Amino acid sequence: MKTKEEFKEFIKKNPAFVDSVKSGLTSWQELFELYSLYDEDSSVWDKYRIKEEVVKDTASSLSLASIIETLKGINLDSFQNNLESIQKAVSFLEEFTKKDDKKEEVKKNYKDENIDRFYSD
Repeated sequence: MKTKEEFKEFIKKNPAFVDSVKSGLTSWQELFELYSLYDEDSSVWDKYRIKEEVVKDTASSLSLASIIETLKGINLDSFQNNLESIQKAVSFLEEFTKKDDKKEEVKKNYKDENIDRFYSD
């Protein structure tokens, strides 16, 4: 039977298992039971090692070269047109909200005047 100390060493070698427990995919008890039944090279561990590979792939895909390649693929004219459209939409919204602010100012400056002063009976 394998000991807890051996299990701890196994976990240290496979940090993706910690992420699996934190994300709720498995529990420490379940991992320990699997560790007791299977050897360290068993295929049962593959579903827990996938995360580790995904993290490595993601880190390598975010390299500077890949970012530069992505930026090269951007059509700057199209980007500029889209940016101008967004600016026009923001300007329109600003104008729309400014008109509402002016209406509020007019309402605040309005004074009730006694109508009887002009039209008395």
